[in-house]
Amino acid sequence: MPTAISVAFGKTPTPPVEFSSMAALKTHLKISDKELLVIRKHRSKMYSHFIIPKKSGGVRFIDAPKPRLLYLQRRLLEVLVKMHKPRNPVHGFVRKRSAITNAEEHLNRKHVMNIDLKDFFPTITQDRVSSLLRILGIPSDVRAAILSICCANGRLPQGAPTSPVFSNMICLRMDRQLMGFCKTRRIKYSRYADDLTFSLYTAPHQLFSESVPSPGKLASSQISRELKSIILDNGFVLNEDKLRYFGPSSRKEVTGLIVSDFVNVPRKFVRNIRATIFDIEKNGFPAAQIKFSTLYRKTNPLSEHLRGKIV
Repeated sequence: MPTAISVAFGKTPTPPVEFSSMAALKTHLKISDKELLVIRKHRSKMYSHFIIPKKSGGVRFIDAPKPRLLYLQRRLLEVLVKMHKPRNPVHGFVRKRSAITNAEEHLNRKHVMNIDLKDFFPTITQDRVSSLLRILGIPSDVRAAILSICCANGRLPQGAPTSPVFSNMICLRMDRQLMGFCKTRRIKYSRYADDLTFSLYTAPHQLFSESVPSPGKLASSQISRELKSIILDNGFVLNEDKLRYFGPSSRKEVTGLIVSDFVNVPRKFVRNIRATIFDIEKNGFPAAQIKFSTLYRKTNPLSEHLRGKIV
């Protein structure tokens, strides 16, 4: 079975049995030609759209597939995960890895830089996924069927179970290049979805285009041109609002977690959750919902907000 890594090293790909022909794909999915045609024509209507709060603030737009499409995507995912062997620095959407294992990579490092990729899933277009499947040796008709099931509005939908593994496969080349950049400079690199983290024990001159900046928010112009070009050349865009550098005396954060002698959550994060729960216990859930909606100008349920913060 081909993997993104095997292709990267020049090995001839052979499609997995389930993706070797349309007949094999339809058997695996238990789907008819008629249903495939309906999905191709109406897939944009087969999603529910809503927002959830991010732990770091702001909201995330979710395109959740409806039950039948969700079933088909999960069946495809069973094959896709066997085709992908994630590299060591990748912690997002990988079994037995998490935001915690990602943060642990940078414990006790004196210098930490965080880079966030803007509009991560929407940036990964259907054409990019199609090129990936072609490189992996998937026949064109099978490719078209997989794309119609896994993509919507010309991109990867954030909420489809197949989107994370596709994103990691798409990022393979970028991860490999960033690993090469970091290895020769003794920099630790890790990635959790759209969060890229670089850390060192020594002065981080090689992370920046000129002098080492003061800790805090960064401008993209301050980041190493070589490092930045690797990211941009792989089709991604830096999120100017979420570029951070933490120096030796700074409290360092990686994917929203504090990294010092051990991984922990910020005190403010815990205080805010405690205050919200206290408000619910004291005044009741309806009153707390009104206060939350008024204070933060949010329309989503308070229960979803808390779930997004805790889970």
